Amino acid sequence: GTPGGNRDYGDILVPDPSVDYTSGKIVDHDGVQEFQPDSYPIPLNAHLRASLQSYANSNAPFEEIWDGWRGRKPERPPTLHLGPVGAADQVVDSSSVVKRTTKAWRKLIGLEMEAYGLYRSVHEAPHPKPVCIAFKSVSDFAAQKSDNWQEYAAYTSASFSKYFISRHWGN
Repeated sequence: GTPGGNRDYGDILVPDPSVDYTSGKIVDHDGVQEFQPDSYPIPLNAHLRASLQSYANSNAPFEEIWDGWRGRKPERPPTLHLGPVGAADQVVDSSSVVKRTTKAWRKLIGLEMEAYGLYRSVHEAPHPKPVCIAFKSVSDFAAQKSDNWQEYAAYTSASFSKYFISRHWGN
């Protein structure tokens, strides 16, 4: 997750769009490097987005997911966040990278490594196009790396994935 936006450990992020934030050009201006982003954002399927909207301000099923966890957990149940999620082929533990990336994508809700590849392969697939979605939970805040919340985050994203797919996939 990225700082701000009332996100907490275990909150579920849905990339919409997914963005390769490392795509672009690096130029020198008087000896100072500048990154000029040239990303290719890929949006979430509109039908899936519409299905997810009802969960953005809902307690169900998040209280049940939160109650089901028997280990250490945040003080409140997870929530769902839809928004731009940046992807790259690197783990980020740098506040300057987070700052640069959120400057280019001011509403960015998270950074991760896999969803863009999934979204891009579906986008490039021939017809009939498959449909995909990525559920990622906040396990850390990019420039504050820690493994303390990984198990809980895996649990919340897997639990919501199972819940959502069982009710909405193929509808």
